[in-house]
Amino acid sequence: MQIKIMFQLLVAYLCLLGLMSVITYYLIYPLAVDKGTAIATMFGWSAGLFAPFSALILLNSWKEQHNINLKKDFIVKSLDHLDEAIRAIGQIYWLIYINDTKDYFYPYNQKIISQQLDEFIMSEHSKFVLNLGNFHKTARRIVGENAKFKKIYNQLNKFHAEIIKILDIKRKCLEVDAKEYNKQFPYLYDYYHELLSQKEKFEKIAQKYLIVE
Repeated sequence: MQIKIMFQLLVAYLCLLGLMSVITYYLIYPLAVDKGTAIATMFGWSAGLFAPFSALILLNSWKEQHNINLKKDFIVKSLDHLDEAIRAIGQIYWLIYINDTKDYFYPYNQKIISQQLDEFIMSEHSKFVLNLGNFHKTARRIVGENAKFKKIYNQLNKFHAEIIKILDIKRKCLEVDAKEYNKQFPYLYDYYHELLSQKEKFEKIAQKYLIVE
């Protein structure tokens, strides 16, 4: 960025100097009694005109750098929200399908979830929903309708829908077809690891916004 600014300032000054040299040579020099004074005046005018041009260049450069910094801030925030969203939904996935607490959920049974477990799961769910919304809001401002952003956002919603379906059945003690209910669980593994794969792809896109320009 600094090299770019210096180059722009140099080009601007040389252009002004060239313009003033032409004006001085054809209009002022023939009429000037003191040639040295005419040349000094040319440099003085060039410097005077250069001041507003340099201020404009510096202002535009500041705006450009400010926008770059804003993009970096947004992408860092979006990655933080994505990490937290996946952590929260992954925690719920672990509790209902991997940890010993899975006995409450799989295979289908009528066991009542303990209040402590229920409160913890719903707390993690609230964190997921909050960070999912913030991820969508911050990431979309930078990457727009990028295909990889759409994929990971859709995958998050898809995985969340499957998790919520299971939680609703257990929390509301709904009667369902046990066979159909049990068939959902193996897919959770695929959904979760596809989500992690999409996360890696999105992070690669995000990296280009974090490169110092």
